[in-house]
Amino acid sequence: MPAWSLAAPEWVYRPWRVRRTELMDRPDVPKADRDAALAGLERLSAWPGSRAPLLASVLDLLGPPDGKRRRLVELGAGGGSLSRWLAGRLAGLGYRAEVWATDLVAAPGVRRLDALGGRLPKADLYFSNLLLHHLDDPGVLRLLGRSAQASARGCVHLDLQRHWIHYYGAMALVAAAGLPRINRVDARLSIQQGYTAGEWMGLARGLGAGAEATWQFPFRWRLVWKRP
Repeated sequence: MPAWSLAAPEWVYRPWRVRRTELMDRPDVPKADRDAALAGLERLSAWPGSRAPLLASVLDLLGPPDGKRRRLVELGAGGGSLSRWLAGRLAGLGYRAEVWATDLVAAPGVRRLDALGGRLPKADLYFSNLLLHHLDDPGVLRLLGRSAQASARGCVHLDLQRHWIHYYGAMALVAAAGLPRINRVDARLSIQQGYTAGEWMGLARGLGAGAEATWQFPFRWRLVWKRP
């Protein structure tokens, strides 16, 4: 670690992955603050480029609607807004799909599930959005392997690119959007824990045959594993 990083303020970008617990992940976070953070994340998830890559990958893995009931499981769903949105889109496209929102912390419409230690239910497809950067490196590899093993067709995981333009740009945009302080702090912590191209490609190699890693605008990575 360079000497300058020890003296630099906490908000200054570091080019390496810095592991820090985000405010909303702390066990002592007040419920009102966590609820405010989840509401802010729901607003962020509707920004351009956030949902379309997930939907495209899900449709590719599921194939055309065939009348069969499909189960999709979201890991790290937070308040469940993404699962609700995906369920609506799939229904509108003619799929008979049940989309389970799961998280380590249960919420209305969100089932409690420990993605790293609990038994994962069998599903056609597993997916996550902005979950992996919350985990340490061994935890990421474990989650990827477990979600692949439990899925009949494959899995999709999206997360953040670690880059200084993304870091400072997101800080400005989140502040301009008027999101609460917990979102402003966690935004920079999240990006600082995101991934470079080399790191993301390494995760894909760890999944083995059938894995594909791609960059998505703006500053997103997508990892898709399709069962051979």
